[in-house]
Amino acid sequence: MALVAARTDRGTRKPTNEDACCVEVANTRFGDAVMAIVCDGVGGLARGEVASSTVVARFASWFEGELPVLLDGMAEVDAFPFAAVRVVWGVLLSSVNEQIRAYGASIGANLGSTFTGVIACQGRFLAAHVGDCRLYQIGPREFRQVTEDQTLLAQKLASGELSPEHAATFAQKNVILQSVGTERVLRPSFYEGAFSPDDIFVVLCDGAYRRIGGERVSRCFQGIDRTSEHAMEEACERVIRESFERGESDNLTVACFSGNLVRVEPTRDTRDFCDVRTMVSRGGAA
Repeated sequence: MALVAARTDRGTRKPTNEDACCVEVANTRFGDAVMAIVCDGVGGLARGEVASSTVVARFASWFEGELPVLLDGMAEVDAFPFAAVRVVWGVLLSSVNEQIRAYGASIGANLGSTFTGVIACQGRFLAAHVGDCRLYQIGPREFRQVTEDQTLLAQKLASGELSPEHAATFAQKNVILQSVGTERVLRPSFYEGAFSPDDIFVVLCDGAYRRIGGERVSRCFQGIDRTSEHAMEEACERVIRESFERGESDNLTVACFSGNLVRVEPTRDTRDFCDVRTMVSRGGAA
């Protein structure tokens, strides 16, 4: 069974934790399937905890109730249906975007959430991304940032309008380009790739990497015992602790899972779908 961990902390800046996350594991006929999601309520808008929790709850419901039905309908397929999941995730994000927008209109407020989610099975993964949370794929000696920040800062760096030397003092570096719940048309980014059993996937909010950077995040995970869930939990806590030690005060959330997913020979029997869940969630749903 895949190893999973998740930690969240309210921090000292906000009276509530506006982050929400979940890590879900299911045994399927394709082997272990794992989904990890982190959402961060958008600062400056109302009820960020409601927006983030609403998104997480919708995806958790899909994983537990609708993914088994999708797999049942693909009994002749020999590989996990990532193409179909990508279509479904696009629909889910569009739907929950409209749900949050409608709720905001009903109470006379604007609210939104970032979203970074990944699902992995059979040595491959699919990620969807809106905003500035991040997904890292961390091996024993190297790591890569899978997602690209959807921020004004990242956009200006990519276009050459801003040099890396001036990035730290850029006044609008925390401005995100879109969020779930604020857009008329939501345009999530999707990423796909392969992974090895030694990899660890880490999803975290912007506060958890802002002060320490991706390289330090990776070091918290690279040297750990990859067969120990307790070691993964300690690595999540280390990221949060070091962020606070360097002056971070925002809500912090880190979720992760190992790439050592059980692989089985495909069969037509999908009745073995069994959910083993770790969830951390804050706030309330719209």
